[in-house]
Amino acid sequence: MLERMIAAVLVALLVPSAALVFAADDRGTLVRLDVARPAGAAGRPLAMHWGAGRRKMTQAECAARAVQAMGVKEKFIAAASDGHGAVFGHTENAAAVVFALPRRRGVQVYVVVAGKDSRQVERLRDSIRRHVLDGPSSARVPAKIVNRNAKRGRPWPALHLGWGLRRLSRAEFATAATLSMQRQRLQAAARAKGSTVAGSRAGARAAAFYFQTKPGFGYVSIVGASYNSSEAEWLRNDIRTDIFAKRLPKPFAVILCKFKNRPRYEPYPPSFYREAFTQAGAGKGREFDYFRQVTYGTLDMTGTRVFGWYTMRKHRTRELAKLKYPHDRSKLHDWGVETARAHRINLKPFHGVIVVFNAQTDSGSAGGHRVVLGYKDADWNPTFNCHEIGHGYDYGHSWSARPDVEYGDPWDVMSAMRVFTFKNKFGPNGPGMNACNLHKIGAIPAPRIWSSNKAGSTTITLAALNRPQAAGHLMARIPPAAGSKSKTSYVVEFRQKKGWDAGILRDAVLVHEVRGNGVGYILSRVRGDRAAMQVLPGQEFKIPERRLTVKALRFDAAAGTAQVAISIGK
Repeated sequence: MLERMIAAVLVALLVPSAALVFAADDRGTLVRLDVARPAGAAGRPLAMHWGAGRRKMTQAECAARAVQAMGVKEKFIAAASDGHGAVFGHTENAAAVVFALPRRRGVQVYVVVAGKDSRQVERLRDSIRRHVLDGPSSARVPAKIVNRNAKRGRPWPALHLGWGLRRLSRAEFATAATLSMQRQRLQAAARAKGSTVAGSRAGARAAAFYFQTKPGFGYVSIVGASYNSSEAEWLRNDIRTDIFAKRLPKPFAVILCKFKNRPRYEPYPPSFYREAFTQAGAGKGREFDYFRQVTYGTLDMTGTRVFGWYTMRKHRTRELAKLKYPHDRSKLHDWGVETARAHRINLKPFHGVIVVFNAQTDSGSAGGHRVVLGYKDADWNPTFNCHEIGHGYDYGHSWSARPDVEYGDPWDVMSAMRVFTFKNKFGPNGPGMNACNLHKIGAIPAPRIWSSNKAGSTTITLAALNRPQAAGHLMARIPPAAGSKSKTSYVVEFRQKKGWDAGILRDAVLVHEVRGNGVGYILSRVRGDRAAMQVLPGQEFKIPERRLTVKALRFDAAAGTAQVAISIGK
C-alpha cells in the first residue's frame, strides 16, 4: 500500500514543464530534454540530453572508450577520467560526462551532455554513446587527453556528478527527486516509471537517475548543470542530500468522528477537509498550501487522506465533561484512532493522524504526530491548525529573548495564538515561519544562506522569506567567533507584508539569537516591545556581546529584497 501511495503522490507532484521525449533502441534509452529559456530570463539557453545502455564491459573499459570518444573522435578540448568510474570532457560550447555503474555481467552506462545548442548537444550525446557502447576500443588511449587550450571566460557549462547505492525504491526515488528539484525552484518532469527525474530553470538543469539492483535497492545518480560551476555543484549536492535522506511527503490521515448521540450532524462535509489538508485544495490558500509554500516544499502534506464521517460505537458527548485537559487530549485522539481501526483503516503509511469531532472538544497536539483539531465556526482556526500540525511535524514553540518568553515570536506560526494574522473566509491565517525554523528542517538551500564570522563589514541582499523567487540570500547567519566557547549564533531575515505574512506590521528585517539548544529567540531593541523587534530602513540593531551590528539600508518592495549591512567585531 505504501508503494501505491508514493506512486499516487508522484502523480500529484509532477508538473509538465518541458518537452521530454523518450525513445528506445537496441542500446537502451535515449532521453531528450529541451526547455526554452523564459522570455526576459537572465542567463544563456541550456539544453541537456542524456542516454543510457547496458553492456558487458568493466568500468575501466567504459572510461577508456569515453575518453576515446570525446578526445579522439570528437576532438574535445579536454577529456579525462576522474579515476572513480566517470569521464568528463568539454568543447567550447558543451560539456559531457560518461559514467558506468556496476551490475551483474557488466555495467549500466549513462551519457549526459549539456550545452547551448540543442542539436549539437544531441549529436554529441548520440556519437559518444554509440562509441562507448559499440565502438572500437584501444588500450593505448590515455586517461586524459588535452587537444588545445580553451578560451578564457568558460563558455561551456559545468557538470557535477554524484552517485551512490541506497536502500530506496523507484517510487521513493521519483518522489524525493521531484520534491527536491521543486525546492531548488526547478520545474520537474519524469518518466512514467520514475527511473529518471529532470528539472530546469533559466541557465541551469539537473537530472537524477535510478538503476535498481534488487527490489528496494538501487543506484542513484545526480547531474547538475549550469554556466555557474558553484550553482551546478549546489544543485548536485542538495538534490543528492534530499534523495539519500528520503525527504518524502509527510501525509496525515484525517479521521472525522461523530459522537454516538449525534449521528446525523456533520459540521462540514468531507470535501471541506479534503480541500484543507489534501492536494484537492492545492492553490486554494488553505493548510495544504501553507506548508508547501512556507517551507518551500520541505514539509508536504501530499498523500493526506480524509476518512469519514464515522459514528463512534462507544463514545457520547457526556463523556467530555469527565476529561481534564491538556492531559486527556490524548484520550480524544485515541477515540479517533479506535474509530479508524474499527473501519479497517491502515494508519501505518501515514506520518501522523489528525482527529476532528462533530462537537466542541479540547483541541491541539496530543503528543508526537497526533493532533486534535477544532469543531466549526470560531473554533475552526487555520492559524491554530497550522500551529498544531507544526507540532505534528516535530516543531516546538518559538520564543522571544530578554526576557525569554514562550510564544514570543509574533512573526512565527509556532507562537500562535500570539502572532500577526490576516483573515479570509476560513478565519485567521499566517504568519509564516522564521528562518531558524526553516533552516532546522533543511528548507533553505545552502547557496541561499550567507554565513560569516570574520571581522569586517559587508552589505548583502536578503530576499523576503515569503518571496523565495527573489534574487538574494534567504537568511544570514553569524556563527560564534573563532576560538570562542560560545555556542550562540545569530540569524538575520527579511519579511515582506505579502502572502502568508500579509498580517505582519510592515516589511521588516528581524534578528534571532540561536542558542546551543538549537532554538531561535527573536530579539528586540526595546525590552518587551514587539514593534522594536523590527529593523526598518536606516535603523541599526546592535548586539554588544558579539560586537555585531545589523543595519537595514533600504527595501525594494517590488523586488522583494532588502539591502542589509552587517558589521562584525567593530
